[in-house]
Amino acid sequence: MTNELVVWNDFGQIDRKFILAEVGSSPLVVLRIGEGYHRELFKKLREEVGNQKIQCLGGGKIQAFADFKHIWIFEESADFGMEPREVTEEIVRRHFPDATLEIEVSA
Repeated sequence: MTNELVVWNDFGQIDRKFILAEVGSSPLVVLRIGEGYHRELFKKLREEVGNQKIQCLGGGKIQAFADFKHIWIFEESADFGMEPREVTEEIVRRHFPDATLEIEVSA
């Protein structure tokens, strides 16, 4: 996947929700991580992209522990269901290659 964007402002000890979305006609795959409900993350992303076509592919939760470089991806969005977990894993591995990933594929 070449067109991607990770919206995650800091890699510290966090426990957040995330969504995976396609934006535009290319499409750009966006992994948006933040506080609040999944639908709120999607609403904020929709506001940021303006009139571009956008589709939420699903979401889950993510925990990151910077000291141990360990990232845990788990659960699924009650609003959108589980995203294609292998896409999320691929994006996170590319952006944090030294981290150990623990991926839950079923809720």
